[in-house]
Amino acid sequence: MQVIKPVTFNKNTMLVSTTATETVPAWSSATTYNADAEVLYNDNIYVSLQGSNTNKQPDTNPTWWLIKQAGNRMAMFDDSVSTRTTATSSLQVVLNTGMINSIAFLNISGNTLTVTATESPSGPVVYSKTIKLDGTIITNWYEYFFEPYEFLSDVVLTDIPPYSGMQMTVQITTGPTSEVAIGNLIFGTLYTLGQTQYGVSVGIRDFSIKETDDFGNVRLLQRAYSKRMNAQIFVPNNNFNKLNKILADLRATPAVYIGTQDERFNQAIVYGYYRDYDVVIQYPGASLCSIEIEGLI
Repeated sequence: MQVIKPVTFNKNTMLVSTTATETVPAWSSATTYNADAEVLYNDNIYVSLQGSNTNKQPDTNPTWWLIKQAGNRMAMFDDSVSTRTTATSSLQVVLNTGMINSIAFLNISGNTLTVTATESPSGPVVYSKTIKLDGTIITNWYEYFFEPYEFLSDVVLTDIPPYSGMQMTVQITTGPTSEVAIGNLIFGTLYTLGQTQYGVSVGIRDFSIKETDDFGNVRLLQRAYSKRMNAQIFVPNNNFNKLNKILADLRATPAVYIGTQDERFNQAIVYGYYRDYDVVIQYPGASLCSIEIEGLI
């Protein structure tokens, strides 16, 4: 198992440009807003809690405004996988990442993903990779002719050469629909925790609820879900202290946990935090670490 410890994103120093545009109008002190009206302020979307809402700055008036989520441009950099930065046709983002060696794209939509990195903003290209996002698995002739395409939703690149002044350009082109999207774009340093053992369990935690009205009619209300993963890791005892140090540093910190990079088990990539872990010194030369990872919505 590997984990990407993210670099703290700073939009003022790291975001060079993006082709994503906002879908919600900017807040204006001269406009009177009705209840439930949405506005954009400081890259966040706010919802008006009451009518006759005039000249109430959203970030300093919690009785008038409720923050809903990040705006479209910044949605890919928040802690939520389900909120996505979207665009039509193609989406390009240019970042000053600094020294990193890995990048993860979560909950993405599109046909082709291209990542290009230069040594510095005006330096030579040191990394370039294009990935077809078609992840369709065909098992028979019927599926070949009639089943719809399935696209990869998560992509992790762990072979990026580290340069202190690196600038990275990310571009996603359209898929079967005109929309492209990135749920989370996370970059940072890759650490190897150990060798994932067979018996990994991967699933979701569904927050949908069932509602029953006074007449007994049942309605299923679909809500968001989060991934979860339970795994056991084989750790050489020479790395025992390092493992505990890495996990202690990641306590209550969202990170990208990679159970395996085998594309057949793409769901074993989880962005979230570990709830618990235990390390047992099982053998003279190795230990076994059991870890429970809770994904973010």
